[in-house]
Amino acid sequence: YVRTFAAAFAAERPPLYGHLTLARSALESSVVSAWLNEPDIAYVERIKRGLCERLYSANEIKWLDLRPGAAEEVTQLQADATSFGWTSHFGRGGKPEVDGTKRPSMGDGITRLLVDDSQARIGRLLWNRLSAVTHVTWWGLQWAFMLPEGEQSRSGGFTTVPVGADSTRVAIQAWCAPRALRAAANRRFTLMGWNDQEWHDAGSRAEAYEYTLFQSATPSS
Repeated sequence: YVRTFAAAFAAERPPLYGHLTLARSALESSVVSAWLNEPDIAYVERIKRGLCERLYSANEIKWLDLRPGAAEEVTQLQADATSFGWTSHFGRGGKPEVDGTKRPSMGDGITRLLVDDSQARIGRLLWNRLSAVTHVTWWGLQWAFMLPEGEQSRSGGFTTVPVGADSTRVAIQAWCAPRALRAAANRRFTLMGWNDQEWHDAGSRAEAYEYTLFQSATPSS
């Protein structure tokens, strides 16, 4: 997702919305990856999280009726949970919960990857805005329109406005996506024992690039 985000701006014509749907996907996958690879959790908790993901996937296959035996696979995975003495069920949106363990809130997960303040609203606000684009809502689609002051509240008439990708807004997403990816990857490298000098140097280079993008996203007045 992050590579494709970058490649979109190397094309002849920059995207209007495509990079935003890619940013959303990059952030979501970073949250899930960071959750699965959290280094300091108990091994039992890691089993629960892995089982949640397997149930999520199996239930999607069952719902879409993609292959024979899909329902039996879901039943077997739930039986595996029961064998550990855990209860399992599917909640809102078909997301599974195993003995109280479930995927983290995307908004909260994004916040934890981007900033140190867990009470900050950046993740929730960013996730909602990107979701508005993906769900084709009007306030999300307005992202590409440079509307004059007060134009959004007008009830009728026609107007001509510029359409394009604002460089400052692009820089914000270009900062968020690799920062979240780096945080998630760092958990993976720590968990697997790969956190060596080479990885540290790569992380430092990425962090320096993130700083450059952040400066582009927050120009001085």
